[in-house]
Amino acid sequence: MPSAVLSEVIGFTAFVVLLSISLVCFTLHQSVIALNTDEVVLRDVAEYVATSLSSLVSMANSSAENEVFLAKVLNIPQDVNGKGYFITLENNSGILVVVVYYSDYMKQEARLWSCKNIDLDYKDLSQFNVEYVYEISSGMKNPVVWCWKKNGSLSIGLGILGG
Repeated sequence: MPSAVLSEVIGFTAFVVLLSISLVCFTLHQSVIALNTDEVVLRDVAEYVATSLSSLVSMANSSAENEVFLAKVLNIPQDVNGKGYFITLENNSGILVVVVYYSDYMKQEARLWSCKNIDLDYKDLSQFNVEYVYEISSGMKNPVVWCWKKNGSLSIGLGILGG
């Protein structure tokens, strides 16, 4: 009799172990899918911002006016799978890059292709009803990208409309 109970305990234990392993595998698989989704969304946001800035630069360059200020309100998601994210502009050895990230390990970049010899420094944009910001948080209202052509030089950046 004791051997029959022992075999049932061993069988039940094996079942619980297999069930636990299956649950862990499913959870890990789900986490990988979520990270891949986050990566795609962040890349899309980076490319959208880069395209918007490149379009503004092209329009400013094609203008015959001496001074032109252009801004575009960004239509970006509030969060990525419940996580807030940030958008910045960086100059990597002369190459302008839009960086979108929510942690050190989850970051995507997009190059600004048509943008050379462009200034990223702070500008007072109050005359255009735009507040200069170094970094856009996904929860900010009315985030914009802007381009300012003045006396032949171009500046681009991030801002908040109505700031």
